[in-house]
Amino acid sequence: MHTPGPWEVITQIVEDGFWEYSIAGDKQVVFETVVLSSERHHADASLIAAAPELLDACRSALADHLEHALPDQVLVDQLEDAIEKATGET
Repeated sequence: MHTPGPWEVITQIVEDGFWEYSIAGDKQVVFETVVLSSERHHADASLIAAAPELLDACRSALADHLEHALPDQVLVDQLEDAIEKATGET
């Protein structure tokens, strides 16, 4: 079970050009790293912070989609794969 969301990105400069990125949720740090800052690192941190909401959205989309008489199996497989990867079931 993962740390409940929502998660947030916390950044701070630690020294010349290096930033500490922390992902925090439920009053605790979920992930932390120090890197030479770049737009890509900030985008990666934002994606990680969105993980709990993205997992919930995948679960909801799968449940809603499976109610259709003829669900799109490709979409079902993609959602199931993403959920399994996010929950460590792969």
